[in-house]
Amino acid sequence: MFARLRDELEQGGQVQPGLTIHGLRHTVASRLAEHDVSERGIATWLGQKTSAMARHYSARANKKRHMEATVLKLKVKPAG
Repeated sequence: MFARLRDELEQGGQVQPGLTIHGLRHTVASRLAEHDVSERGIATWLGQKTSAMARHYSARANKKRHMEATVLKLKVKPAG
């Protein structure tokens, strides 16, 4: 069933060729991690019993947005 859906999405240009369940899990976990979802929350979304696999799947998450927000919180406005 996944292959049929993937093929339809590929034909419609909605996903890149070669999408796999494994790759989709990495993408979902990374996106959730980028939005500060906890490892337990990611595990729940992925249907995992423990946070260990969520940690594995989200390890490559782009933390840039999170770091930018942290820097903005730490910035001190000049007096005046």
